[in-house]
Amino acid sequence: MKHLLGTILAFCVAIVANAQYTLQGSVHEQQSKVPVEAATVTLEKNGAAIANTTTDDAGFYMFKGIHKPGSYRLVVESISMKKKIIDIELYSKVTAADVELSSYAYFLEPLELRSVRAGERAPFAKTNIGKEEIAANNLGQDLPFILNQTPSVVVNSDAGNGIGYTGIRIRGSDATRV
Repeated sequence: MKHLLGTILAFCVAIVANAQYTLQGSVHEQQSKVPVEAATVTLEKNGAAIANTTTDDAGFYMFKGIHKPGSYRLVVESISMKKKIIDIELYSKVTAADVELSSYAYFLEPLELRSVRAGERAPFAKTNIGKEEIAANNLGQDLPFILNQTPSVVVNSDAGNGIGYTGIRIRGSDATRV
């Protein structure tokens, strides 16, 4: 009886192990053929995600242990690449599906920063703090406490020691306006 149950158990394990399918492939950039690392690959059936993985540094992905053959959808996404959706028929034990992603072309407007340093005869109050003054006032506290003695600056500290939650106001404006 033990041998019969052991034989039946081994036969069932062989059938279950034999009934699993594998989907594998690689993801690379369409023009340069460079592998795409850390792309998200999702396997879907009937609109529901079954499993997902990411590609390794060689652009390789693998789904093991798929129990049912049939039609699946493979969704591949990566940063700065166009999303790709592929329909796959899974009927053999190992199915390979290589994916090519194309790049997005991001065009940003040029950014130009302009600044003007206040001169000696500027019509408003200003204070220049030199390297020596900063070194003399720096006691290991947060940055607002170095500026504490300049005109129109109000500094507060939650704990009162200048370390931690520190706030600064310049001419009544809070830190979001400074």
